[in-house]
Amino acid sequence: MVLYLERRKVFARIGINGSPVAGALLTGALAIYGLLAVNVVRPPAQYMLSIEVVIILSVWAAVFALCRGTPARKAARLPFLPLAMPVPLPSA
Repeated sequence: MVLYLERRKVFARIGINGSPVAGALLTGALAIYGLLAVNVVRPPAQYMLSIEVVIILSVWAAVFALCRGTPARKAARLPFLPLAMPVPLPSA
């Protein structure tokens, strides 16, 4: 919703340059997902949902940064922040 409301500010700064940090974030998130999918890494069940949500959010942010460029990523920093709030905290 916030991204939609701020769309003129965010999408006015579209650049064609991809960020190497976004590429590294995307590669790392997909590598961790791959390790989890083939059961190479087996975290405790209580952490699984939190890890999966963080991976999904990382992939979304990295793809946005790669497709829209660094200026749009910086302008969309605040609208992407509420996406991190529903990440469930694992119980102790």
